Amino acid sequence: HTGDTEAYGAIADSYTELGDLEIAAKYYDKYIERLETD
Repeated sequence: HTGDTEAYGAIADSYTELGDLEIAAKYYDKYIERLETD
């Protein structure tokens, strides 16, 4: 699911730009987990 991985990264970046770092951190965690499993 490489598309999912990319999406999580993009969502995390968006939340970071909005200044919502707690939510961004959750998505970065999911992104990193998927990078390790892909």
